[in-house]
Amino acid sequence: MQGPNERLRQARLARLSPSGSGRAMSRQELAEAVNAVVFAATGVVIRLNANYIGKLELGVHRWPAEPTRRAFRAVLDAGRDADLGFFIVYGTRTGAGNAPRVQVPERRRCGGVAAARPVGVGWPGRDDWGRR
Repeated sequence: MQGPNERLRQARLARLSPSGSGRAMSRQELAEAVNAVVFAATGVVIRLNANYIGKLELGVHRWPAEPTRRAFRAVLDAGRDADLGFFIVYGTRTGAGNAPRVQVPERRRCGGVAAARPVGVGWPGRDDWGRR
């Protein structure tokens, strides 16, 4: 995890609640506003909630889908994804690329009975599936 997304949190807190309470916009209100903008623009129903907004603010998730990012920019008056702390995390987690590959048994027919025989490393090729 990269750390909290303070840009998104600050952008949300800078907006007033649509309830008229004079308080900052809540996570749930932001989620509902983004859901409404996505639906108005695409006709697709998405179900963001306060929990998901919290995960974005905590940095658990960093790159929502494109229509969702566009809706966040519209609701929070941001010009770019980076203004809201959204960015793609390329590559793998530290050390995950060095993990050993798992041996996968190859299924063979032997006298009408399927028998597993370990072979090489990794998954069988596309042409190996379904052979009898």
